[in-house]
Amino acid sequence: FHITFSDSRRAPRLMELEGNALRTADTFNNELLKTSVYYAFTGDNTDLKLLRARWAESGQREVTVIPYSGYEHETEIYAFSEFAYRHGEYQEVNDYGYFDFNGTCLKTTHKTLDLVERERIGQLPENFFSDFIKVFGPNGLVLLGWWTGTLFAEQLRKKQASWCFMEFTGERGAGKSTLLRLLWKMTGVVKDQEGLDPNKNSDVGFFRLMAQYSNLPIVLLEADGVMSDSGKSKGFNFNRLKEFYNFGAPTRTVAAFTNGLELRQDIFRGGLLVSQNNEIVGTEDGALLSRFVSCRCTKEHFTPETRLLAEKFEQFTAAELGGYLHAVLSREPEFWEAYQANYKAARNEFARRNSQGTVKDDRVLKCHAQVAGWIRTLSLLFGATPEFGNAVGRALDLLWERAEAKQRRLSGEHPMLETFWSNFDYINHARKKENGGDPEILNHSSNPA
Repeated sequence: FHITFSDSRRAPRLMELEGNALRTADTFNNELLKTSVYYAFTGDNTDLKLLRARWAESGQREVTVIPYSGYEHETEIYAFSEFAYRHGEYQEVNDYGYFDFNGTCLKTTHKTLDLVERERIGQLPENFFSDFIKVFGPNGLVLLGWWTGTLFAEQLRKKQASWCFMEFTGERGAGKSTLLRLLWKMTGVVKDQEGLDPNKNSDVGFFRLMAQYSNLPIVLLEADGVMSDSGKSKGFNFNRLKEFYNFGAPTRTVAAFTNGLELRQDIFRGGLLVSQNNEIVGTEDGALLSRFVSCRCTKEHFTPETRLLAEKFEQFTAAELGGYLHAVLSREPEFWEAYQANYKAARNEFARRNSQGTVKDDRVLKCHAQVAGWIRTLSLLFGATPEFGNAVGRALDLLWERAEAKQRRLSGEHPMLETFWSNFDYINHARKKENGGDPEILNHSSNPA
């Protein structure tokens, strides 16, 4: 109900009710007094019954209410606190706090995501793509492709049954934080942020946070943790996130406040990105690892020029870069259609590269092809120029290398152990030649046995 006041000093306000508030004249009167303070309903139950019948016949709009920000798959609306998109159409929130797309109405009660106003957003800076590739290289383009795909995470899970996780690792100072902060600014997030550390949150708080966003990334930082004095890992248990790969996965299940046996589930609807110095440890579960596309940042491409450009990227604001989110959502149908064709092309490309059957796990092929499809789709924003084509080619080469590395890990040891035994065999082989083939040349024990 929309309540206006004869006193101009009091602003109009909304009164939101559940159905049982209209059960009797007293229940309706109580709700009216709570909202307006002074206004009472002076009718009786017969009067309210007549009003209910009138309201039922007058074609009131039904508004779906969601407790999170982002995409709602039933109405196909991207809803944020101040604006929304549906099939590329932009709309600002109306005076009653909801969005109305030709009778399809949606309201979000989630207000903690602060996005820059559309009127303050400019176009992406000139030479943005060129500078981006110089600074962040193929790894940056892979992450940008995944980030853009996450804006369609729910559609991907409904159409293709899954959307991959992203593992973004690298040594300190390799540029991980700079890139993640940049991508948040491109999403229009006003507050400077990178992600959250699950080790610093309670289970209830953490899994509630995981349900607050739809078709937006959830970034976990340094979740690998540290070793305790007893030698046990205190890092986060990533196996708890395995189900988030598929559509409709609950983050947690709690009892509903009723007299029955009803339960309430919070659903994961976003994209999962893990950023830390080292690859995920503590598990060799192939079902978990195969859900990740992994990128490893290094400092090899750093030059004086790229350092200056990186500082330039750090100084950009959400108002300067936030147009990226609007550029994608305003062409949502076009992006989705282009992606589906590009995904098929990527699957065919990877099938050709996999002619020898190097990558045996079909899930690994699918995850890397999904990201490759979104990288190709970025041509809608940056143009199908020779520079873009060259950058895409390098990114696809990287993705294929990572797919092969993922298969090796699924088939063998942890990467650190693989490196150790590779070095061991190399040194041992060379020393064997020097010492007439002694097989125990690296055994330093004084006891031959």
